[in-house]
Formats: sequence, structure tokens, C-alpha cells
Amino acid sequence: MRGLPVLLALPLTLAISPAASAQELAAGDRIRVTTVLPTLDRQPGVLLGFDTDTLSFHAQGSDWSLPLESISLLERSDGTRSHALVGALIGLGAGLLIPLAATGSDLGSSACQADTGGNLCGAVILVGGVSGGLLGLIVGALIRTDRWVPMEHPYR
Repeated sequence: MRGLPVLLALPLTLAISPAASAQELAAGDRIRVTTVLPTLDRQPGVLLGFDTDTLSFHAQGSDWSLPLESISLLERSDGTRSHALVGALIGLGAGLLIPLAATGSDLGSSACQADTGGNLCGAVILVGGVSGGLLGLIVGALIRTDRWVPMEHPYR
């Protein structure tokens, strides 16, 4: 029984350890290179290969070979991620605020009181919030960006 906590903690430790330290760069990987050269500042490309003093990659329609000493940061793409949650929150906020701004009313006004049309204000808020949130969710899910993992230089 004493070893059970250790056995349970080991997979958790392995799962949260940085992915970049265990993974090697290979030809064909999508990389992003940051150098002192202004034309290649945070430039994404495809790794062609590297040796003891040079990194070769394809970017901007050309093949580049850089001395490793000129690279200040090397990152490898770890796939893409969507922005569904952010989109849903922005859409929800816009869906709630735009109908209220368009009608020129607020929740405390007499137009939104229960006896004079409070149901209409509630419906506008509900429909606007739900439809804005769903539209934002869809747009956010369609927008994808790369996740970049910093890598150690190949020569280190």
C-alpha cells in the first residue's frame, strides 16, 4: 500500500512534464525561427535538416541555411488549437449588449419592467445571448493557430 501513491503520481508527473524536452527535431517538422536578422524574425517554416553548425529550413518560398549561433529562439509546432471558448464568450457578450444598445434601454428602465414588457426584454437578451454565443463558438472553432513549443538548440 505504501507504493500506491508513488505509482499513482508517476503517470501524472510524466503527463505534465514539458513535451519539448523529450521530443527531438526531425526533418519535415514545422518550426519557427527567431534570429537577429529582421527578415527572419519569428519566421515559420519547415525544417530541412541541421548539422553541428547550421540549421536549414524552407520559409518565404526559399530555402534558408543559418548558423546556429545566429538563432536566438527555436520553436517547434505542437499542432494547432481553436479559439472556440474565446469566440463563444465574445459572441455571448456582443449578443447581450448589442440588442440592449440598439433598443436604447437598460434592465432598470421602465420598458423592461414586468408590467410593461419585461418579457420582451428578457426574450431579446436570451435570444441575443444564445445566438451570439453560438455564432462566436462556430467562428472561434474555425479560427486555428499553431501552438509553439520552445526547443533547445540542436547543438546543445
